[in-house]
Amino acid sequence: RIFSKEFNEDINLLTYTQLSVQQKLLIIQQIGHSYSFLVHA
Repeated sequence: RIFSKEFNEDINLLTYTQLSVQQKLLIIQQIGHSYSFLVHA
């Protein structure tokens, strides 16, 4: 469950930091690509 822990930490980071919407979307896209890669690997 290591990846799940990291994913939750990323979500917390998005929630609690003062990022612009564009930055949040970019990070979400990067997380999505990483998640898709792990699922299909």
